[in-house]
Amino acid sequence: MATLYGIIHLMRTPLIVITGPTAVGKTEISILVAKEISGEIISFDAFQVYRFMNIGTNKIKKEEMRGIPHHMIDVVNPNEEFSSGRFKEMAEKIIDSIYKGGKIPVLVGGTGLYLRTLLSFEPPGSKKEVRKKIEEEVEKLGLNTLYEKLKRVDPVFAGKVSPKDRKRIIRGLEVYEIYKKPISSFFGEEERYDALKFILLMDRKKLYKRIEDRVDRMFDMGFVDEVKRIKEYWGFSKTSKKAIGYEEILLYLSGEISLEECKRRIKKRTKEYARRQIIWLRKEKGAIIIDVTDKNPYELAEEILRKVKEKWKNL
Repeated sequence: MATLYGIIHLMRTPLIVITGPTAVGKTEISILVAKEISGEIISFDAFQVYRFMNIGTNKIKKEEMRGIPHHMIDVVNPNEEFSSGRFKEMAEKIIDSIYKGGKIPVLVGGTGLYLRTLLSFEPPGSKKEVRKKIEEEVEKLGLNTLYEKLKRVDPVFAGKVSPKDRKRIIRGLEVYEIYKKPISSFFGEEERYDALKFILLMDRKKLYKRIEDRVDRMFDMGFVDEVKRIKEYWGFSKTSKKAIGYEEILLYLSGEISLEECKRRIKKRTKEYARRQIIWLRKEKGAIIIDVTDKNPYELAEEILRKVKEKWKNL
């Protein structure tokens, strides 16, 4: 059985990161890797943290886990807010617990901000009064004006943020106001963990076809009914509602758009999200990029395992 005792001398906790755009096939590969090295999986998906949001987030089923422990899935209800800071706080405790148990933490997901926040040594804190002031500026001056300000003070972070992403624009300006340095400068500091990072990419046309097929399957599986149930029993928080597909289905349920238009919007939005993920991930320092096009999960898992054993000989 794999053990960490042979590498316990390392100053930073070792962990494996398997990431890539949505629909690239991370789940199957990560399970094969974790099984081989006696690992436990920690999801870093911003929406799989929500209970009951199963179909729309393509959440792994228990029988698909093959006995591998999975963490950071189903941890809050849909009407609760969730943030990268809260993710970091919870994930750090899980990583420590896995490591102390003599196993390897395997991080799997595609939410780049969560990954960066977790790996950074000192993520910037927050101040309510500063945030409130910036939120008031948004109301008074408009989001576009604040986005232009972000571009001036932190062009690197602004380049990764949509001009419509209110939450992250405010966050970027808040950090600059508090620390007098851009939030992107925190991302460049030494990482807390000794992370071996793998980015899975594939031919863009094939990825988009997988996305279209996945969306069709989601509707066949009862995506609309899932949204109905959550709306009726829980309601959505500001953060959970941002999950792709849920807002579109709510529009369909209210009669504002047709079912076909709903599907079209979800497919389009998912492709746009995948494109942004790829741009973000390609900038990840020290990561190993693996082309998964036309390769089966077993040979890809073997490729990752070879790299893992090259880095940690005693694993």
